[in-house]
Amino acid sequence: MAYPDVFLPSEWFSEEMQFNMLAAGIKTPVYTRGLAELFGYTLPDTDIVFVPAFGDFTLQSVYNESGGNPLAVYDRSELCIVITPTIDRFSYSKTIHGNPTFANELMDDDNYNDLVYVEPGQLPRGFRESAEKAQHIALETIKKHTDQKFTVVGAKLSPLTSGKGNIAMFVHFNDGCPFDRQEFLQSGQFDETMNKEIQIRLIPRPIVSAYDDYITGLKFTIKYMDVDRNLFEMAFPLLRHIVEKSFKGSNLRFIKPSVRTNELIGVIQISEELSNDDLKQFLKAVRAIKYTPYVLLDIQLSTVYLN
Repeated sequence: MAYPDVFLPSEWFSEEMQFNMLAAGIKTPVYTRGLAELFGYTLPDTDIVFVPAFGDFTLQSVYNESGGNPLAVYDRSELCIVITPTIDRFSYSKTIHGNPTFANELMDDDNYNDLVYVEPGQLPRGFRESAEKAQHIALETIKKHTDQKFTVVGAKLSPLTSGKGNIAMFVHFNDGCPFDRQEFLQSGQFDETMNKEIQIRLIPRPIVSAYDDYITGLKFTIKYMDVDRNLFEMAFPLLRHIVEKSFKGSNLRFIKPSVRTNELIGVIQISEELSNDDLKQFLKAVRAIKYTPYVLLDIQLSTVYLN
C-alpha cells in the first residue's frame, strides 16, 4: 500500500521547504494515531503517513506522540542504511538552524560578539535536483553490487561535522541484507570537486531507536605521528575487522582521519553493554597493528551517544 505524504506543522518548517523535501523523496513513515492534535489538522484515514525527514531529533515529538518509529519494527537483518554523496551546495546547519548574524559582523569590531538575529533557514536553489542525483548515484551503486531486490522504506537528511549534509536512506531487503559489514562501494562516478571517484557508504543491520532516543556508541581516537589519506585506506579494513571480532553484533559507524590533529577518529554503534574484557581485547588488537611507516602514539576510548 502506498501511504500518503503530509506536511508537518508550518511553524516547524516552511511549506515550501517541506514540499521540496517530499518531492525529492526525503521522507519517512510515521504512525498517525495521536498526531491530529499535535499537528493541528485532520490526517488521512491510514495507519501510517510519510512526512519530510529533516534529520537529527526533529521528529522526536512525533514518535513520542504516535507510538514510535515504524522503521524500528523491521528486522535488523533485513535493513541497511545507504549514505548518499554530499548534497551539492547544501548546508545542513544553515538550513535547519538558520543563518546567524553577530554584532561584530555589522560593526567590524571583534569586541562585540553578541548574536543580533538569526535569519530562518531555507533549502538552496536546485536542492531537489541535487538530492535526487545523490540518491540515484547511491541506489545505482547498490544495484551494481547485488542482484537482490530492495525497497527504500525511508530517508532522512543527515548532518556532517563540516556543516554540510547528505541523505541516509533506509533500504529493506526481503531476503536479508546481502552485505555483511560496513562497506565503501565504488560508484563509477567521478567527483570533479574532490578529484576522486565517489564512494557510497552502507551500514548493514542498523540499530533504529523507536523513539529517537540516543543510542550508545564507543568512540576511539588513535593518535599517530602523522596522518594522511593513505593511512585511512590502510586502517579502515583492519579496524573494521577488529570491531567485528571484539564487539559481536555491533557496527562500525565511521572512521575519519584528522590531518590537523594527526588522529584517526572512529565511532562504533554498540548493540549491548561492553565488558572490560571486550575493551581490553579491542585495545590489544589495535596496538598490535603495524602501519609502516606510520607510528602509533596513543589510543583513547570514550562513550558517545548517537542519533
